Amino acid sequence: MNQLKKDFILAINNLKIDIINNSDKLDSYELGNIKSHARDLYESLVWLQCMAEEAGK
Repeated sequence: MNQLKKDFILAINNLKIDIINNSDKLDSYELGNIKSHARDLYESLVWLQCMAEEAGK
């Protein structure tokens, strides 16, 4: 696993931990907004993976 990939995975895991640890300070609207941004990140990653597969990476 290359270092860049490890760094991205660590950053995502740290965000997950931070959100869980602070969830009692966030209301439903705020959590929904965070979820929307997470969904956008996921959709971007799906698109990037498809493009990498098409390019033969």
